[in-house]
Amino acid sequence: MNDSLRSVGTAFKGLWQAKEWQEKLSFKSIRWNRSFYMLAYVFELLFYSYHKAFLHTDTTLFGIDSNMLMYAGHIVMSLVIMLLWSKKFKHLVNISVLVTVLGFFAFLFLPDGFPKLFCAVMTMTGLGGCVTSARCGFAFAANNIERLLGVVLALVGRGVFYLLEAFFPEGLFWNNLLFYYVIPIITLIGLVVCLFRFREADLEAKEDATPGDRRGLYWAFIVFTVYFAMGGYLELLRDGIYIHTELLAGIGQLTAVAIFVFVLFLRNKNIWHVWNIFFGICIVAAILALFTPVYALDAPISLFLGASNIGWIAALYMLACAQRRFASYRLLKQCTLVFVIISPITTLSDEIVGMLFPNHVTTIAFAYVLVLTVAFLMLSPIMHKYLFSSKWIGDLHKPDMSLYAEALKKAEQIEKENTLNLTSREKEIFVRLLTDVPAKMIASDLEISNNTVKFHTKNLYRKLNIQSRTELFAQYGNQKPSSE
Repeated sequence: MNDSLRSVGTAFKGLWQAKEWQEKLSFKSIRWNRSFYMLAYVFELLFYSYHKAFLHTDTTLFGIDSNMLMYAGHIVMSLVIMLLWSKKFKHLVNISVLVTVLGFFAFLFLPDGFPKLFCAVMTMTGLGGCVTSARCGFAFAANNIERLLGVVLALVGRGVFYLLEAFFPEGLFWNNLLFYYVIPIITLIGLVVCLFRFREADLEAKEDATPGDRRGLYWAFIVFTVYFAMGGYLELLRDGIYIHTELLAGIGQLTAVAIFVFVLFLRNKNIWHVWNIFFGICIVAAILALFTPVYALDAPISLFLGASNIGWIAALYMLACAQRRFASYRLLKQCTLVFVIISPITTLSDEIVGMLFPNHVTTIAFAYVLVLTVAFLMLSPIMHKYLFSSKWIGDLHKPDMSLYAEALKKAEQIEKENTLNLTSREKEIFVRLLTDVPAKMIASDLEISNNTVKFHTKNLYRKLNIQSRTELFAQYGNQKPSSE
């Protein structure tokens, strides 16, 4: 028995250590010393995702409940910070962080009433500035692989939160301690620490955008907006479930993570396929909702609604990558302004439907999801032309080319200063060596053999009068290589 288990363990270990798996997952492309650009967005997304669990008060203002007031403050601050955003952004980040922290910690210790309501709105208003700051860092300082890891971590965090809700029943001491204090405080501290490490020199966007850039980003924003328009109606379906099934919802979200990683990396498909899966899941969930009152399908619909969050990470990942590829700050501000105008309409429409037609929520939600799905399919040829089949989609599995451009400038400078006669191939390999790309990935990227890479690397080292990549980094890089 022990021998069998040892054999199975050895097989799995060998599978994980296989270089082709490591290259597909591209962990070596993650710059862990700059992971705070990724983690800031992760912490912000998590804080916003479950803020209703701890940032709540029954106090209203002119008949408007706290959730709507917090949402209004969040949207307004997000827009203001985006419109003021420039290359000198550090003070905007600091102000947003200060407002969020002061509002939240005051909220924790105040009794219910108008002061508590004010602090809740203040917290979410400050968080609106934090989300803009974190989103810009996520788009303009993180690379593609780091963005992928970021959205996966965010959805894993949401899934774990649902699982914790299932195992810690509401009303218990541990429930209050965990969900009102421990989780939000840890998340907020993580967000603050990451945002304070932002550096103005690291965030670079285009000075201007071409007509092709604008088309690409516009379509990315359309898909992004469609997801959030549909998300509200999926919440309506969730609210119609009679049995509390946080456990299955959490499992569904973790399943969405597995599908996302499987499609993009293990199957090497582009994000177009993820969107097709998302709309398929939404249709199944809407159909289950129609029959839930008769056949008590609360459990499976919880699972599918949890899995529908694959659209959430697809929207965030694709939009951030599109912003890095297409957007100037001016274009980003224009799109953000349009989204902020449209967002309240999509957010309020589902709440109005829930209030006016409580007995027909599932039917209306099903019709809404069906209409958006059909519209997506009808517009798919245009989106496929300007967005999903564009050349940049193929680069989503690689680090940003801006890193290569920076290393290329350094290679040309070194060549000029040392009067070296580097060939074009040696320059290409120098660039990838200096960005810490493994030799086998260099061969794959340049479509040459491993022996050819070794040959040019040897010649390059000879011209530079060095013996290894460690010496290369010591003389021309900013950090030690992760591997030779």
